[in-house]
Amino acid sequence: MPQIPVAGFLLEALGAVAIALMLSSFQRVQPRAGVRDWSLGLWFEAAGQVAAIAVERSSGPVLRPVFLSIAMVLAYWARSLVLLGTWSRANDREPGGTRQALMTGLAVVAVATSLLDALTGPWGRLVRSGTFGLAALTSHVVAGVLLLRGRSTSARFGCRVLAVAFLGLAAEEALFLFIVATAGRVRVAPDANVLIEAELVLLLLMGVGMVAWLLEEERESAVKLQQALHRKEALSAMGTLVGGVAHEVRNPLFGISATLDALAARSAHDRGLAPYLTTTREQVQKLSRLMTELLDFGRPIASELTPQSLSGAVARAIGSCAALAEQAGVQVELVGALEGDLVLMDEPRLQQVFQNLIQNAIQHTPRQGRVILEVRPGSDRGRAGVRCAVSDSGPGFEATDLPRLFEPFFSQRRGGTGLGLSIVQRIVEQHSGRVEAGNQSEGGAVVSVWLPAAPG
Repeated sequence: MPQIPVAGFLLEALGAVAIALMLSSFQRVQPRAGVRDWSLGLWFEAAGQVAAIAVERSSGPVLRPVFLSIAMVLAYWARSLVLLGTWSRANDREPGGTRQALMTGLAVVAVATSLLDALTGPWGRLVRSGTFGLAALTSHVVAGVLLLRGRSTSARFGCRVLAVAFLGLAAEEALFLFIVATAGRVRVAPDANVLIEAELVLLLLMGVGMVAWLLEEERESAVKLQQALHRKEALSAMGTLVGGVAHEVRNPLFGISATLDALAARSAHDRGLAPYLTTTREQVQKLSRLMTELLDFGRPIASELTPQSLSGAVARAIGSCAALAEQAGVQVELVGALEGDLVLMDEPRLQQVFQNLIQNAIQHTPRQGRVILEVRPGSDRGRAGVRCAVSDSGPGFEATDLPRLFEPFFSQRRGGTGLGLSIVQRIVEQHSGRVEAGNQSEGGAVVSVWLPAAPG
């Protein structure tokens, strides 16, 4: 087994520290899922290299096993945190309690195999090196393949560079496993300087991949933010216009409706006129509903938002739609209600969001079907928040309609005004949230509303 000089350990430690500091600066500017794990993993990598120097320098029967155990724990932790951070970045959410359980388990394995090495000699060393090598090889191969195959966003360069770094680390682990498995029977071994250079190149690739991933997503976020600002400005102007028009049209509609009622009262015995009056009244009611939706579209939210439970607002919206659900023979169910799911909200307006979504879901669900509202914590671009997904058991959205679902006046439902989802999106964005629509893999549509958690 080639012996790495102290300078090699120091170079790798300095490289890891430099990348960790760079990632920490990104995290300070804007917290993102996974970046903290990346940074902490690289700090552990640097500390592990220092511990490896202590192992090389120490020869006592007590100190060397202690330093070896520390070095192995840090090595396990460094790799697991980098991989956890990559998983979090790819899924845009933190792993929750998985991190602590994984770190504890890996620390136990590292200490146990290090003590086995100290007590049993060559066989213990084979177990320690083989266990660590197999774990690192498997996890790096899986991470590299998933990064190469996945990732639908524009952060492709960073993902691929990071994938190459992981696969390179896997190849290095495979080489070490081969050397350990042959137990010195193979005379040819790589030069220590070559190993140092390979480690530094892979570390550099890892840092380039991480930073490029963050920069690409930052650029993507900037483009989306600019588009969202343009859309908000356009919708705000449209909301002001349609709100004013609706207000002006509503008064003549009241006059027309009153006139129809008077005319119906005078011609109660004229059966020939009754069908025309009924048709006219239906059209007036349709116009009145349209004016109401236009006013809702243009209405601003309250200037003072208060922290309230999202589950409570969702439950009240379900109660408001109970009669419609019973009439349609559809069961509406709330699952995953949280404690402390507080968001800053204008409660009546946000309740209107979920009433619109529930009504849409009920209308597209067959009898005896179910509409599920699932409330759960969820981050969005590293920001903590609460997500509510409204899913139905209907036919789902047409793939060609998905890009236009939230456009004002776009509707594929006969008699629909096309403002329901536009109003939903406008209110959610006024609450600094996001709304997305899609189809479930098992069938049916799903509309997901994410709102930022209330401070504190």
